[in-house]
Amino acid sequence: MSSLEASSSDSAALTAQRIEPDDHPEFSDSYNDLEESSDNASEEEDEEEPALRYKRLGGNVQALFEKDTASTLLASERFLVLGTHWGNIVIIDFEGNEVKKWRAHSTTVNSVSVDLDNEYVASAGDDGRVVVHGLYNDDVSIINYSRPVKAVALDPYYNRRGSRRFVSGGTAGQLIMHEKKKWFGKSDTILFNSTGPIQTIRWQDNLIAWACDEGVQIYNTDCSARISQIARPEGSPRADLYSCRMHWRDERTLLIGWANFIQVVALKERVMPAPSISSSAAAAVGAGGGSASGPLLYAEVSVMFRTDFIVCGLALHRDSFLVFSYGDHHIIDTMGSDNSDQIPKESRQQRARDAQPPELRTINWNIEEISSDVLPLEGFPLLQPNDYGLSYCAAPSAVKSPRVEGETENRIGQNAIEADTWFILSPKQLVAVRPRGLADHVQWLTERGDYRQALVDIESAFRGEGRWAMYRDQIKQTEYQEIGQEYARILMDDGDYVGTAGLCARVLPRSNTPESVDIWESWVFAFAEANALHVIAPFIPTEDIQLSNTVYEMVLAFMLTSRIDEFRRLVLAWPPHLFNAYSVVLAVEDQLPKLEESAEDQLKLKHILAVLYDRLNQPSKSLRYHLELFTPGILERVQRENLFDAVRDKAELVLQYDDHVLSVQHDKETTLSLLLRCDAEGVQLLTDNTNAIPCASVVKQLVAVPEHLHVYLHALLTKDAHLGAPFADLQVELYAEYNPERLLNFLRLSAYYSFDKALEICEERNLVPEMVFILGRMGDNHRALMLIIDKLRDVPRAIEFAKEQNDPELWNDLVMYSRDKPEFIVGLLELGGTHTANPTVRLIHNATDRRKRLTQAKLDRTMLIRQYGPVCPVCVEYDKKKIQQARSGWSPSERRDRDLSNSNNPDTPTNAEGFELQVKWQGKKYEVDVDTTQPGEEFKIQLYSLTGVAPDRQKVLIKGGQVKDDTDMAKLGLKENQILMMMGTVGELPKPPSQPVKFVEDMSENEVAQALQIPAGLTNLGNTCYMNASLQCLKAVPQLRDALNRSIGQNNIGQSDVRKNMITSLGRLFTQLNESGDGVPPFVFLQLLRQVFPKFGEQDPQAGGFRQQDAEEFWNEMLTSLDQGLKVNDSDQSVVGQYMSGRMATTWKTEEAPNEEPVVHHENFRKVDCHIDKSVNYVSQGIAKGLEQVIEKNSETLGRNADYKATSRIERLPEYLTVVYNRFFWKASESIDAKIVKSVKFPLDLDMNEFCTSELQSKMKPARNYLRALDDKKARVRKLEKKAAQDDANETKDENSETTEAQISSAANQELPAFNVDESLKADVGCNPSGVYELIGVVTHIGRTANSGHYMAWVRKEKGVGGTDPAGKGIPDTQHWWYKFDDDQVSMVTDDEILRLCGGGDWHTAYVTLYRAKKLE
Repeated sequence: MSSLEASSSDSAALTAQRIEPDDHPEFSDSYNDLEESSDNASEEEDEEEPALRYKRLGGNVQALFEKDTASTLLASERFLVLGTHWGNIVIIDFEGNEVKKWRAHSTTVNSVSVDLDNEYVASAGDDGRVVVHGLYNDDVSIINYSRPVKAVALDPYYNRRGSRRFVSGGTAGQLIMHEKKKWFGKSDTILFNSTGPIQTIRWQDNLIAWACDEGVQIYNTDCSARISQIARPEGSPRADLYSCRMHWRDERTLLIGWANFIQVVALKERVMPAPSISSSAAAAVGAGGGSASGPLLYAEVSVMFRTDFIVCGLALHRDSFLVFSYGDHHIIDTMGSDNSDQIPKESRQQRARDAQPPELRTINWNIEEISSDVLPLEGFPLLQPNDYGLSYCAAPSAVKSPRVEGETENRIGQNAIEADTWFILSPKQLVAVRPRGLADHVQWLTERGDYRQALVDIESAFRGEGRWAMYRDQIKQTEYQEIGQEYARILMDDGDYVGTAGLCARVLPRSNTPESVDIWESWVFAFAEANALHVIAPFIPTEDIQLSNTVYEMVLAFMLTSRIDEFRRLVLAWPPHLFNAYSVVLAVEDQLPKLEESAEDQLKLKHILAVLYDRLNQPSKSLRYHLELFTPGILERVQRENLFDAVRDKAELVLQYDDHVLSVQHDKETTLSLLLRCDAEGVQLLTDNTNAIPCASVVKQLVAVPEHLHVYLHALLTKDAHLGAPFADLQVELYAEYNPERLLNFLRLSAYYSFDKALEICEERNLVPEMVFILGRMGDNHRALMLIIDKLRDVPRAIEFAKEQNDPELWNDLVMYSRDKPEFIVGLLELGGTHTANPTVRLIHNATDRRKRLTQAKLDRTMLIRQYGPVCPVCVEYDKKKIQQARSGWSPSERRDRDLSNSNNPDTPTNAEGFELQVKWQGKKYEVDVDTTQPGEEFKIQLYSLTGVAPDRQKVLIKGGQVKDDTDMAKLGLKENQILMMMGTVGELPKPPSQPVKFVEDMSENEVAQALQIPAGLTNLGNTCYMNASLQCLKAVPQLRDALNRSIGQNNIGQSDVRKNMITSLGRLFTQLNESGDGVPPFVFLQLLRQVFPKFGEQDPQAGGFRQQDAEEFWNEMLTSLDQGLKVNDSDQSVVGQYMSGRMATTWKTEEAPNEEPVVHHENFRKVDCHIDKSVNYVSQGIAKGLEQVIEKNSETLGRNADYKATSRIERLPEYLTVVYNRFFWKASESIDAKIVKSVKFPLDLDMNEFCTSELQSKMKPARNYLRALDDKKARVRKLEKKAAQDDANETKDENSETTEAQISSAANQELPAFNVDESLKADVGCNPSGVYELIGVVTHIGRTANSGHYMAWVRKEKGVGGTDPAGKGIPDTQHWWYKFDDDQVSMVTDDEILRLCGGGDWHTAYVTLYRAKKLE
């Protein structure tokens, strides 16, 4: 036995603060919310989760406590039984609602009991009565013992047994068994007599335990004998002062709480001796504690320890003691064991007033306090230990009572309690204490931000694992999903996109409902904003739940520009109906040219295009990419599906496909024969289907690839020579180029080529046999023979040719040519002597002479081989160069000796191109050999070897200039021993740069943009140029940018308001543009825009993809949305309303009713229209027309319709003014919005004064005067500076120059008139106080209709911001640079280029111009 110290410092974790009574003088409703008492604990560094959950029972039981007070409580598995001090018995459910009530006693109810079937309730009171009341019948039994009864216990099987037993006891000190006899009615049996009152009775199965002054007694009903007595702990106070608390844990374990002592009693079976005993002895044993049919039991105290508090209730929870305690060690110290009644009354009252609130403590089996929860129950300072109670109700799974046969439904408390529950009783309160379930555990974790652990425990419980598995029904799927999303947001904020994506895949809903779709889409947009769509893409649902098509297309567009492999995987894996294949095709084809440096990525995209075009049933386009990819079997598919029309324009790709197949089938070193290539599948397809694939079409395609054309035409020739007839001349050239050995055969077979053309081709390539054949067919035999003789020197062929022609003149030509050529004479004699037309014999006059000449001819023929001298010319040239290279390293004497030796050798060539020069440098002369055949760089290298001056530091001077690296030394006219002058110093070689030099052409787009500080453009995502151009101009408004930047921190994409999501996305898009150098794809903004305005998501049913939209319509919708959702700081004023909106006053007047008062309307405007007709040449004229119009409407004065003239004047000018040019009109004949291309000039500075009301004009006059004076001052300074620059250029600087400089200084320092802006305009933030504007942005359109063409943006670059133009050119101070935004292609232009945007032709025409109030510097 060990003592337990229960101070707060020893507690492992306190879950509630100790509350002092002085802090709470009132006790009525100060502690109503006990459920949250544990949440108000003092935060410790290592806070532990509480094990229990508290809830004050509400319901109508509170009305009961207002009139009565509770005295005792018992919890069954279905309901609670409450006894009151007024003698009432109340049945309540577990929520505190009264179910049934009756008055059983006239005074305090001391004890209640319920049978195991929850059919009967027994009660005992100070009025001496025991009342047993049936809950579902009229059976009521009342027994009066005339003395107060303190305890009662029903037989657990009271409802099932006819004996109807119960035991009771009280101040009489007797434990009485009351039961019903069959023959003798009812009878009472005294089971035990005590010297003091019976305080507590607990009946478990066949065992009855009760407490009295002697201790706790245990009685066995089976053997009708008392089996054990557990004495009161030594030193414990009187039993009647502190009631004994008992609780049967099971049939063999009893927990006892005596004041400040706790005992655990175990009932064990007694081991009997082996020898048999007599019947008399057996009867004695049975009377002592057992029977022949049951075990012999005895009690043993297994655990006992002392506490420093009073035990008010006792139970077990998860192998720990759950102790309801009162007071602390001060109470224990002052109380005596048996003389507590001797304590003065005043001391007891004072002690009562000082009472602490009770506590519920958890103590483990090592007698260590685990936790302690303070329970500030109502009125606790005035309550004593006996006023409290604790009752335990086990969960249904722990209750082992059998069901009653024939038990009916609609019983009280039909819905049993879900988990083990302890009920704490005080006179005015009932508190339910339950083990904290999964819901409590998750709430505790989430309140502390530990969402990860919460998810782990929930998922474990859902799988039926872990300690929380039994509570898994407490968490619904929606709660699980909400917790998961909260944790996902945390991971997202931390940048853990991979973890967030995996979590979303687990926790986001999979039901195909609008709510689930919205949740998924909001998360996809969040990943898009974080530029991490590639992380979430693999987890986006595609089957059980389907998102909007725009989401899938957004993901694909992102992957297309960043991760080609993932893009390819998604397109092939996702079902085709999830996205618009044509839109994806357009995006891929736009991206394909940008991947020229990555052939592998291009192949992947081509594969995607092939697949998508197949899905779109466009074989003509899909075959193109299949052929480029060399898809196996594609030509078989063409024949199988009769797709010859689709391949008609792809002849080159077909032949490339053949080349690829042949290269795979044969080694690379193998030279493919013409025959093999002609037998290839592609060539055969083209030549076998000439009806579907005309030859002329194929030839036209293959002209640029002549080798393929040669293969095709040769194959065509082998099929049908007539098919290739129109291309015979072309074939001649192709044979001559690629297969000259086959040309002669073609010339012989074909009759369709031009002889002249063929001869020209053969002459260019010196194809003599072919030329001979052609000349023969042309009849020019003489020329043909001369070719054989001169070019071929082929005697047998020449003779054979002469024989073939059988022309005496031809023989005569041959003989005359051979007169001085012995080898020809020999040939004529040997090969042509027998021919009848051979006139050779005429050269020989007699036999002797013939023999002599024949001998000489043979000698001459032998000498033909030895026609070169003894030295080979090639070797001579080689030696010559070697000598020139070596001479530069020889000394003068060595060169003279070498030259002398060479002069004696006639076979050695002399160095005629080289000679010696003298070079002077720093007072010294150097003899240098110069080779005039080499450039000046070689000469400077020789000087470097002699002087040590690097070539790039040399300055070699000659008359008329200097020697440079590329100087032709032969043209300088240098002479032997001529003296040259060299300048330059010996120095260290320049060090290489720390970083390699990178030229603009070698930089990426991002690097170029950063180097030149060019802003980023927006990627065109399929006819989105209207949006890109408008956004680039709106981005030029700094107030708008700042407000959008603030909206990023205030809103997150994913909220229910899609318009706010769009505005937040726009802010993030502008941030990306500021931080990026590459083109930024506006994926998220575009999708949200189409959600807010479905019109911008319309698709073209004919062309496919998204329609082109009107930029001015987009501009208006964006300003409207920003006006509604974007405020200035924390005010209610919108940014658009303050800085981009004006106010107009329109006066309506009719001349038909002069006496009718004019009507004036006031309205706000965000744009000014420029009407265009034949008379409008300038924007001011168009604005004036837009401010005046005539409308027919009803006149109340005239009682009929009349023409009213509406004249508008501006009452407030915004800081930023939008001017829209009305260039489009509906052309009914063609059903299009046609465009007016007329030139309308607009100024860089716009004055709106003439369009304002007279009142506003007068207010703006001071600012306008100041601005005019400022402009005049600048103009004078520029004029004087220009004059001074001209004087300097003309070198006319004289005494007048000082006057000019003084004038410039005087003009620059000239004082301006007082700057007095009207107070009302000064207070109107966001207005234009002068009416003068400067142009900062233009949206242009090129094209003929509103729904076609292309939009671009032109935005002025602020001076001093960013870099210069790429060419590095300067411009006058009076001009500005402009950024030209062609989607993601950004360049720079000047003011002159902007002024060309006025229209008048098929060039970019201004459609929307944005002006800014001119600064009053």
